[in-house]
Amino acid sequence: MIYQFEIFRNLTFSERKTFHIHLAYSIIEGIILGVLALNEFVFIKSMKGTSYQLSFLFQFGVIVMLFSVLLNEYLKRHKNLKRLLKTVAILTRVPLLFLILFPNDIAVLTSNPNYHFIFLTVFFIFFLAQPIILPLINLFLKNNYVHENFGRL
Repeated sequence: MIYQFEIFRNLTFSERKTFHIHLAYSIIEGIILGVLALNEFVFIKSMKGTSYQLSFLFQFGVIVMLFSVLLNEYLKRHKNLKRLLKTVAILTRVPLLFLILFPNDIAVLTSNPNYHFIFLTVFFIFFLAQPIILPLINLFLKNNYVHENFGRL
């Protein structure tokens, strides 16, 4: 098992639990990002989105990181960070389920431009989580891992 390695033998219960949760999160988030990595390709080829709309889709990931400057102070003052993390994770991932409702017919997608805006909105909401989730996960990891194990785990 995983505990055959020297680094995992000397972990506390809290560090092991944190490692398992972090590993599960990383796998799930990696799968989601892997599936969504082609969102620009899908938008152009399948949905026939315009270049102007595509430019928004490319910039969403960068633009929302500007919010991290403002959100940093909010995160410092917030009382219940665990509840905030769960709430943000759910609110920003649930809209991805709307993508299931998109029609498979290209004629319907091109005839109704609202699908383009819904697609862009879903991804904007998805990317809005980054300035909150990434610092909170880092904070939780720093609080649960001892300094010697933080870099390794």
